[in-house]
Amino acid sequence: MCSRIRRLLSSLIHAGAARQLSLALGVVLMAPCWGWTQSGELATLAGKFGQLYREGRYAEAEKTSEEIISLLAKSGAAKDLDVAASLNNLGSLAYAQLKYDTAETFYERALQLCEAVAGPGHVDVADVLYNLAGLSVMQGRYERAESLYQRSLKIRQASLGSEDPAAADVLNNLGFLYLRQNKLQLADQALRHALLIWQKHFGSETAPLAAVTLNNLAVVRFRQNGFEEAESLYKQALAIEEKFWGKDHPETTTTLRNLGEFCRAQGRRDEAVRIYQRALAMLEKALGPGGRSGPIGRLPDHHGENEERSRSPARENQEGRKF
Repeated sequence: MCSRIRRLLSSLIHAGAARQLSLALGVVLMAPCWGWTQSGELATLAGKFGQLYREGRYAEAEKTSEEIISLLAKSGAAKDLDVAASLNNLGSLAYAQLKYDTAETFYERALQLCEAVAGPGHVDVADVLYNLAGLSVMQGRYERAESLYQRSLKIRQASLGSEDPAAADVLNNLGFLYLRQNKLQLADQALRHALLIWQKHFGSETAPLAAVTLNNLAVVRFRQNGFEEAESLYKQALAIEEKFWGKDHPETTTTLRNLGEFCRAQGRRDEAVRIYQRALAMLEKALGPGGRSGPIGRLPDHHGENEERSRSPARENQEGRKF
């Protein structure tokens, strides 16, 4: 690989690792049973928490969630599911801050409350299981993650329907998990099922999620040497992302980088360099000049423990995505 491409690729890997963007966060925030629109201090705090979380102001959001828990504990009308929702959200905060042990503690407490109050088949239970599964992926506990995703999927399908977008959400992440372990047939099955659901419900809200699944399918095809289909899938994903986010939005850089890797593997080095440069410029614009030296963010690490050592560098650098 020529030194110019190597330098660009290294820059992209480090810049990509530093970003913390919406789709890469991969957690479910839960609304307490008293609702987001109800008047009063609790509803005000709930709205404040959501805003702070979306803005990445995690320390302030943590204090707000602790205030919610305190108020619920003092309220005779408080429901255990309200407390569970706040515990889940505190877990999501810890997850976003890479405090995985703390996140697990909060999620486990939320799960116990949800199951005790609403029963093991309630959709709130599925949401906490989904979050625990994503956490387990980041911890490298793949067997546990698969079991938790399967439980979440079963509940969502039973409660919401087998073709509900919430089911596609879990199926994509199962596909990502299998992709990390190079279980390509299982990954293909899960991702294709997810894509069918996204296509059935395709619209402004699901479009960027469909693009993530398309990107993951492209990675599967690339590893299976289905190069023509892989390129088509990457370009479909990129077109959707550019239409939804805009052509210069950093949310498109994972797909761009994968497309660049694809072009490099096909010997189209000039095209690969142009794609790398475009993606790197987006990330540096979003993160600032020092963005590449920042902490590791929520991007999945494509060098999983179960990656095959014989895989070519280009294939190893292909990156799947979970929500």
